[in-house]
Amino acid sequence: MKRLFSFFKRHFRLLNTSIYDGAKYEKNLNAISWFGIIGAAFDAMRSDRVYRKGMDDDAIREELINGSGTQFDPEYLTVFLSLFNEGEL
Repeated sequence: MKRLFSFFKRHFRLLNTSIYDGAKYEKNLNAISWFGIIGAAFDAMRSDRVYRKGMDDDAIREELINGSGTQFDPEYLTVFLSLFNEGEL
């Protein structure tokens, strides 16, 4: 539970300090944090909202790839996308 709390604390600290400004991404996060961040973005794009339908798989893939190196660590994103492409998500 302590690790999970640490993940959410860091995740929301990053979001609240606007580190995702398109110019850089946090490089000192652990794997759990990165997969949580990428997974949260994936879920937000896939889910229906009252103001829009969820995105299709190709659009999600493109958005994630566009964020590689700016919003998401490229190494963790590659692993995430391989799972996504294999239908594991």
